[in-house]
Amino acid sequence: MIDKQRCLMIETAFLGDIILSSALVQALHNNFPALPLDVITTPVGATILANNPNISRIIVFDKKRHKLRDFFKLLKHIQATDYAIGFSPHRSTTSARLLKMGRVPVRVGFSGRRASKLYTHTTEKKKNRFAYLRYLDLLNSYTNGSSHYTTELFPSEKDTRKAKELLNGKKPIAIAPGSVWNTKRWLAEYYSKLTFLLSEQGFSPVFIGSPDEQELCADIVRQSGLTNVLNLCGTTTILEAAAIIRQSRLLICNDSSPLHIANAVNTPVSAFFGPTVREFGFFPYREGDIVFETDIPCRPCGHHGGKSCPEKNHSCMRSILPEDVLPEILKTLKKPSRH
Repeated sequence: MIDKQRCLMIETAFLGDIILSSALVQALHNNFPALPLDVITTPVGATILANNPNISRIIVFDKKRHKLRDFFKLLKHIQATDYAIGFSPHRSTTSARLLKMGRVPVRVGFSGRRASKLYTHTTEKKKNRFAYLRYLDLLNSYTNGSSHYTTELFPSEKDTRKAKELLNGKKPIAIAPGSVWNTKRWLAEYYSKLTFLLSEQGFSPVFIGSPDEQELCADIVRQSGLTNVLNLCGTTTILEAAAIIRQSRLLICNDSSPLHIANAVNTPVSAFFGPTVREFGFFPYREGDIVFETDIPCRPCGHHGGKSCPEKNHSCMRSILPEDVLPEILKTLKKPSRH
């Protein structure tokens, strides 16, 4: 029986993975109500998980800039804290070592890799399954009813007010054309054409993204020839962007973190998948969400995509045409709002 003081989850993967782990956060809070939940995550993870009422403490692990220093700092903290149980939804040897060397008595993670030897309890990481449900599978030893949890984010009242001010009363279509991986991006000229077509139909597009994607969004807006498009790319925090997406009718994006933000705030998603496939588990999961993709032999070409197409043609994205996706998007926009 678990009767010690606290519960710990370590999630230091990509932004999308951290958002997907929010379902596990909710499940841990509800299944271990006597154990305050601490979460160790990256600096950006701390930003996206802010205001989550299921989390007692967020502890930052800056593994990019200060991995060794922060590792031993965190190890000292874990050893000094009475953690009863620890979870690692990311297949990370570093996370597994923190739990093991931190002397957490019950350590839960996925089987199948070298790090799994450091856990006391392991679960198979199933293929062809929503990623957030795979994370919830880590609770199989403790409950039979974890699959009803979904991802969630908590923009503050300030974030929501800021979004309303920026949108000026509009309920737009949010567009996030960026991705860390170049091959995951639907073509900029296609985004421009789709933006123009949506504007012709009377809709208000708004562009969002990271500071690194400002030039991309500006180029797309310029190519569209429109002067009434709101470009907020690089001007908001992540939770402000989440608030904007929540107030939008739809998010159009690639296989990237905005997709997971939209699912977490229950906004419909239309996403373009090229080098990656649904079978990886990172596709939009809510009813009515759409994935645009083409069935060609070279897909998938990598778990994350890549900087350039191995076939030198980017056919997986080039073959998805704006005029073909527009009718499906218009069908989605005719459905009742989720908010």
